[in-house]
Amino acid sequence: MSISSMTNAAIARRPDFAPLNAVPEGLPGIARGLSHPDVHAVGAAVPAGAEPPPQTSASNGLTDALQVIVAYIPTEVLTLYVAVLTTLQSPAKEPLWVAFWGFLVGTPVVVWILFATKLNAAGRSKPWSPRQWPIWEMLAATVSFFVWAFALPGNPWAQSFHWYTPALAGVMALVVSALLALLAPLCQQPLKT
Repeated sequence: MSISSMTNAAIARRPDFAPLNAVPEGLPGIARGLSHPDVHAVGAAVPAGAEPPPQTSASNGLTDALQVIVAYIPTEVLTLYVAVLTTLQSPAKEPLWVAFWGFLVGTPVVVWILFATKLNAAGRSKPWSPRQWPIWEMLAATVSFFVWAFALPGNPWAQSFHWYTPALAGVMALVVSALLALLAPLCQQPLKT
């Protein structure tokens, strides 16, 4: 089982784990940090002395925004949702909506499970009390899943509503990723142990 970037960010907020002491610097900085192999938390800057990965010519604001949004969502949710959507592609729209709502509700649960699993592996007690939960990461992952699912080709909105356009999805991705980057430093307070 992999541990998502959001789970690592939540772990870093606990006083009984060493903090990473790195601050994100806008969407390009967050995207660079996420693609660097030595970075373990969403938005963490490249460690001192390490070279940041080179920017590719394909990198732009929308690419960075989508990379940030995807980083907030556990890999288990991403891969399973894509597999389910691929399986459900048919003229019927209802199964797509059921899958979307199921995964939307399941995303914060998966974040909590991954967080509890990492704590358990480190010999710490499980976070049964809501005061110990990684609320910010759970909320950010859920919002990010919504935006990411909205931007996917063949999504329920594209098949159900005439007003849906990929351009609208791109604008939403840019706005939400910027908001998440702005809110993260405000919302990431130390977690109770």
